Amino acid sequence: MPSSSILTKAMGLLDLVAASATPLTLGEVADKCGLPKSSTHRLLVLLRDAHALTYDADLQTYSPGSRLMRWGVQTQQKSNFVALASPLMKALCRETGMRVALSIVDEDAALFIHTVETGAPFRLAPRVGQHSPLHASAAGKLFLAGMSDQTLAELFTRYEFEQCTEFTIANTEELMGELKQARQLGFAVSAREELRQTCGLAAPITNENNTTIAALSIWNVGGEDLLDDLKSRIAPLRETASKIRVSLGHAL
Repeated sequence: MPSSSILTKAMGLLDLVAASATPLTLGEVADKCGLPKSSTHRLLVLLRDAHALTYDADLQTYSPGSRLMRWGVQTQQKSNFVALASPLMKALCRETGMRVALSIVDEDAALFIHTVETGAPFRLAPRVGQHSPLHASAAGKLFLAGMSDQTLAELFTRYEFEQCTEFTIANTEELMGELKQARQLGFAVSAREELRQTCGLAAPITNENNTTIAALSIWNVGGEDLLDDLKSRIAPLRETASKIRVSLGHAL
């Protein structure tokens, strides 16, 4: 393996075991990866303890573990999610003339997994794989609004309120007021709180338990009337979120 980092070596071992048609012994893994048996064994034990690999004591072999299998399923689900949502998001973009984004919560941030652009240039447009702060983005506030008060209290003990613009909410009390409103309205807004030039509006995509699993957002660059312009398009935003929910197999 070209890199000496522990993470790179561990990922290399995962690649070897996952790609093998049959479970591998310690010796087979060491031969394939080119590492000493002692080093290979230490890494395999760490991966086994993390449930990324499973060990058959009778056969003394390693195979993909529950965590590795779960990652595969989750990755496939996200891929299917984007494939199903993409044409509906494009239609929403055409109907509203707004940029459209699909995001999920990723620890203490909103993670963009798909975006649709109008074609108008904007160098700060979010890209797939980028994050937005929970307290400053419409999608982030939507995720926060879907959390229980206990979960929020635990989150806020470690959360850092980054002052992105002069309009950013920078304290728990004010943010809780916004979250209460988002729960009542069924959507969340960001008015120049993450980027001074933009406003956004987000609606939830929920599962059969009415738990928010993703946020569908429309946003744009504009003047003082932009937020009202976005709110006038709440109906098609909600309709598209419902269509995505149904396409995922969740009944209305």
